[in-house]
Amino acid sequence: FRMADTFFSWFLVTELHVWMLMVRLMSEEIEGPECRKMVVEAMWEDARMRKKQLG
Repeated sequence: FRMADTFFSWFLVTELHVWMLMVRLMSEEIEGPECRKMVVEAMWEDARMRKKQLG
């Protein structure tokens, strides 16, 4: 894909991958909800760190 190297394009690709993980984890009844929560928290923490580095 020809996407610009920007925070927004990184976020779009990351959000897609997180969504795919969340769909897969929905089938896990015991660990699924906690794992989904951890994945989303990690995504937002990564986004905050990247935004901070950009200024």
